Amino acid sequence: MNMHPSTREWNRFLFTLSNWLIPRNENKALIEIFQPVPRAPNAAWTDKLETCLQWLGTGEQKRIFDIASELLKRRTKKRGRQDR
Repeated sequence: MNMHPSTREWNRFLFTLSNWLIPRNENKALIEIFQPVPRAPNAAWTDKLETCLQWLGTGEQKRIFDIASELLKRRTKKRGRQDR
């Protein structure tokens, strides 16, 4: 993940494993579109690619954020007057 939007630094990245990302509630084979990304490395995100590759080698199963995916379910927009 390039951290430029929050840091204004193009050379800052954070890495995690794709299977640690939050899955979509309606299809667990897909990931949620919006994922929480910290500003600094933590137990699920690292700024060192080597560390991420080590995590991959361990086979550890976890999530970047411990939340039930159904709580992230997107709400449908209500139709406004101009949409009618």
